[in-house]
Amino acid sequence: MVKKMVLLALTWMGFFLLAGSTQAEAQPTTNTATIKFFMNSTDGDFGSLYLLSGGARHSLAIGAEDETIIIDTKRSSRWAQPMLNKVANVTDQPVKRIINTNAFNSGSNAEFPDVVEIISHQNARSIMTNMDAFSGENSKFLPNKTFTDELSFAVETSGVETGKNRIDLLYRGPGHTNGDIVVVMPMYSAVFLGDLFPAKATPVIDTAHGGSGVAFPDTLDNIIKALERYENIAVVIPGRVDSPPVPVMGSWLQLTDLRDYAEFNRAFLESVKISFEAGRTSDEAIALLVLPKKFEEYGMQHAETNVQTIYAELKNLR
Repeated sequence: MVKKMVLLALTWMGFFLLAGSTQAEAQPTTNTATIKFFMNSTDGDFGSLYLLSGGARHSLAIGAEDETIIIDTKRSSRWAQPMLNKVANVTDQPVKRIINTNAFNSGSNAEFPDVVEIISHQNARSIMTNMDAFSGENSKFLPNKTFTDELSFAVETSGVETGKNRIDLLYRGPGHTNGDIVVVMPMYSAVFLGDLFPAKATPVIDTAHGGSGVAFPDTLDNIIKALERYENIAVVIPGRVDSPPVPVMGSWLQLTDLRDYAEFNRAFLESVKISFEAGRTSDEAIALLVLPKKFEEYGMQHAETNVQTIYAELKNLR
């Protein structure tokens, strides 16, 4: 049975310090996952939510009464066993369901032997059909349930009568790709954005797979509007940024951080548009990029590439 959330935080802290060694040593692997327990549900009726980090991306595990749900299986293979090793310490329920927040966070789908349902946006599935990871026999690990705008399903927990024990999947437009989705978990007052909000930095925009630097700010604004209809989203889980250095987590980033991130991407786009409309080159646009002072600590690793991407998009829109 799923371990109950009413366990004392001190017990969990000691438990996770031990959990990192026994299972991993029993089955050596080149990949190493870490697990953290979210204690942010208002009571203990909704199963448990865990953060599975590793491979420069976060994944999530939800321990329900009759299954474990994995959200994102990393961007490469050989991640299932490290994650399963960690999950086995907190629940004995098999992984029956996988959610892929985009086509590329599916690298270890084929390594979960008990999975019954794999869910993604329909555009993500279309991308995945052309990926080597899903060729031949592995095609059965392509998503077998897709959607266009929204999809909700119940999660079997003892809190079923409240209606909060569900997962809502939302698509609000192109960003990193044209198939990135948001995972809302009302029972935890939490949302996971994956590569739509990877970190407080310039995002990766994959135009080859439908990503858009011009549409990204609108997509983020649409996501925020959708989240505002929920009673209380207290935790925003990003795709890559380091989590707090504790084994038991009650909070992380908040909606204010997501709003700032949307503002950052909007300001970036507007600055590039000004240079484009003034007839400057993309190199000049990069040199003259102007952003509000509040974003001076944001990472700018992809700034040059994103300016070039936006220029190419704006030219095509003429």
